Amino acid sequence: MVLQTNEGEVQAKKELEDFAKSLKKQLSAKRGALKSKPSPFKFKKLRMHSSSDSTPIKTETWKHDSGIKVVFRKQSETPTVSLRIGFSGGARFDAIGKEGQTELLSRTWSTGSENFSESEVNHRVDTMAASLSTFGGRNTIGVTCDFLNQFTDDMLEIVTDTIRAPLFSEEQIEREKEILLRQIKSRSDQPSSICMKLFLEKLFGEHPYGRDVYGTEATLKHLHSRELKKYFEQVVTPSNMTIAVVGDINKAKIEEFAGRLAGAVPQRTFKAPKFGLAPLVQDERVVSDTKKEQTHIVVGYRGLDIHDPNRFTLQIIQSVLAGQGGRLFVELRDKNSLAYSVSPMRMEGLETGYFGAYIGCSPEKAEKAIGMINHEFKRLTKELISEEELLRAQRHLIGRHNIDLQRKSSICQGLLLDTIYGIDPEETFHISDKYFLVSREDVMELSKRIFSQKSVTSLVGPQNGSNGKDKGL
Repeated sequence: MVLQTNEGEVQAKKELEDFAKSLKKQLSAKRGALKSKPSPFKFKKLRMHSSSDSTPIKTETWKHDSGIKVVFRKQSETPTVSLRIGFSGGARFDAIGKEGQTELLSRTWSTGSENFSESEVNHRVDTMAASLSTFGGRNTIGVTCDFLNQFTDDMLEIVTDTIRAPLFSEEQIEREKEILLRQIKSRSDQPSSICMKLFLEKLFGEHPYGRDVYGTEATLKHLHSRELKKYFEQVVTPSNMTIAVVGDINKAKIEEFAGRLAGAVPQRTFKAPKFGLAPLVQDERVVSDTKKEQTHIVVGYRGLDIHDPNRFTLQIIQSVLAGQGGRLFVELRDKNSLAYSVSPMRMEGLETGYFGAYIGCSPEKAEKAIGMINHEFKRLTKELISEEELLRAQRHLIGRHNIDLQRKSSICQGLLLDTIYGIDPEETFHISDKYFLVSREDVMELSKRIFSQKSVTSLVGPQNGSNGKDKGL
């Protein structure tokens, strides 16, 4: 066992001993739990087959009487099924003082339910060569699973129990909290993570997007089974539920499954919180001094919301700037040797998002790097991009999207989130039209809109290395 720390030998030895005791205790408890073997699972003989149905593939949507929204796409080229169940929720539902609640819930949700222990779920899922996991993001939480269609009934039984009656046992919660706390501590020693955290805090202020989704040691300390169950009951209700299914499965089976969930989950009043966002009144700069021999910088602006039709144009802008042939790499790294790494970054949210660029560079080059990033942003507002740049960006985005459409899991996740956000689920299958409609003039107009706003610059690195040398252009 190895520990790297700035603390003294005595304190380091104590931490190692405490960790060893904790680990021994958890392993002992785990061995005790495993003494009760999972109930035998009868493995079915594997018969690989796929339907020869030549019916054109289409996406169907409907709403169950309970309020559950269903989006279904029958694809029978392989005998597999992707299933996603999602809810409006996520970190935006984490109250102040309870940051990290969504992250902790996503890590403990599938660790046991009323009818299946954690080891039993793992055993069954592994035996079927399936996958089952839960997720929590900024705006949603949910369950994902992928399986062979011959195991449909078995997987739907496990998923139903996971949605209906998760245990959120204190033992599993404490285990995941300890792991999460160590990850938080590890990130606090990563300047790039600190840089992004400071950027989001300054850009979004009191809005939930400005908070750390992992929470802090202080907030996690107060999260227990009671809090997670209360949060779960707040968002997991039929009127807030969306089911997305893609694969070799009959529509009648999905209708039956939706009805089963409607009967298993109590109907509760669901109310999504609304958040305002104070305008940025001036350019902001936030600095954190570290002893690392590298400076990390994020320069960014507020971006677009999920429903903004210009989001496809913003993706074009990102693609023009990105990659080894993109403007940021060519101008800052190739021509000026400013960057260890450099890339644009983008996020669309419910109220707004962000757009900007990250760069890692030598401390003495920090100010010039910031100046050149801003210069490249301003260029987009004054000069039309070339036809070659536009076509390169369009082809790159369409190609990457088409690759995603080869996986049922990607299609299913896209259908789920689009349905939750109120976006036409058919849009994802006609995305090339959206990109090819973007013109060079559209890129310039949106660039003016984005880059005329007040900016936020986050800089993490040794401040004595950026003392006025090499400043800007």
